[in-house]
Amino acid sequence: MANFDFLKPYIITEADIDLRYEEVQRMKHSFLPVDFARITQAEGRLGFFFPKELKEFYTQIGYGYMHQEQENYHNNFMYPLKVADAYLRQGAFDNNFLASTGLYDDSYKLLFYDAVEGCFAWMDLRETGPTSPIFYIGDNDKIANSLEEFLREYDANPNLLKEFSSKSRNRPS
Repeated sequence: MANFDFLKPYIITEADIDLRYEEVQRMKHSFLPVDFARITQAEGRLGFFFPKELKEFYTQIGYGYMHQEQENYHNNFMYPLKVADAYLRQGAFDNNFLASTGLYDDSYKLLFYDAVEGCFAWMDLRETGPTSPIFYIGDNDKIANSLEEFLREYDANPNLLKEFSSKSRNRPS
């Protein structure tokens, strides 16, 4: 079982947002709990179960923002129903840039982390083990062997995705 305890100090409530808005905005990360019914609702819409680690993250931590101090970045760990929307190209993901880029058209790519406009971290649905390798943007270049590893590295290094993008663009063809 994945251990996301290092992110538990960043779990907040809706009341925290209302009562301590400025303090929440200064937090490194902020996550809201997810009702398990929303996870099963998203899985029902998808027609398959979320990868094990992703479901563990949702049940242990929730969804929300990492490195929220970074301007011009979304840094959004997507809500389960948004993950379903992205996969099914519904809601905000219907007829948007995702369809035009072709980067995420493969049915095995499950987008779960919105870093910046058009740049998502994704899991490979063909992986059936206890952990899920993490990939970034449309490339099939793995950035972490598991969700826990990705989140630990990203927690320690807010520039992880920028550095990976830069390295990926500059490698020889």
